[in-house]
Amino acid sequence: MNQFEFGEYFKKHRIKSGYSSQRKLALDSGISNGTIARIESGTQKVSIDTIRVLSKYLKSTTYGDLLEKLEYFDGLSEEKKEQLKESYDDRFRFTEEFRNLIHKLAPTGFFSEEIVSDIKKRLEGYVDDDFKYTPKELIELMYEIGDASDMLDFYEIFKDIAKRHNLLPFITQDEEELKAEKQLREMSKEISELFIKRGIVTRFDQDQYIKDRIGELNTKNMKKLIQLLKMETAELEYLDFDGNFENGKSLEIITFFQNEGASFRYCGRLLDHSDVQRILIMLATLFPHNK
Repeated sequence: MNQFEFGEYFKKHRIKSGYSSQRKLALDSGISNGTIARIESGTQKVSIDTIRVLSKYLKSTTYGDLLEKLEYFDGLSEEKKEQLKESYDDRFRFTEEFRNLIHKLAPTGFFSEEIVSDIKKRLEGYVDDDFKYTPKELIELMYEIGDASDMLDFYEIFKDIAKRHNLLPFITQDEEELKAEKQLREMSKEISELFIKRGIVTRFDQDQYIKDRIGELNTKNMKKLIQLLKMETAELEYLDFDGNFENGKSLEIITFFQNEGASFRYCGRLLDHSDVQRILIMLATLFPHNK
């Protein structure tokens, strides 16, 4: 999408978002009327910072969609584009929620000395010595964090400070929703890692696995999927082995399997002699020069 086409797209969503005039959007966003006019006429290339500010006021589109229209994601696969759009939207949303919290901590635009002292203690070692503890600098720092889960942790620091100064009752953020989203992301990340360990790497195979095992994946059965994947990726276990393993000790696998005092299980199934023989044959095939 070229600059002129983007200008038309932006204008359409400005109007759909309730801003009948450029001037009204300029007054609310703090972006000059001239800048908005040049964006819509296609005569000015839009910076990512300007779009980040304006996207807050365009209710019919998102920050990620605007970046895509500006061709920031060109050359990437559709899957990767969607991942990046989601990531940018999350970062934008968390930053705005953080901005609201900072406003409660600094209603005049400045922190009190007591609040600055608390912030410095909580961020010790996290920022440089010459860091300026102003609302603007902290909001920029929040946006630069990148990872949504880390952003939520950063938010929690300032929520605790707000509690200490009895400001929490005035915070309107739905924290339970944020916590639920963080948990959902952590579970999604764990599922992805388990799929890789399990050797199921393509999206098609993963979707088929989910469909075969639990049907449709939702927030209620994600834990069940994690437990199932963990069980199926479990390594060989051993029972009744006459002797103990020491941390860091090297053990000859063939000697281990040939020990008559040991029995083995895999995913809860007791392995018989023929199972063990097949494992040894597989090892010999994998390492033909080590027979």
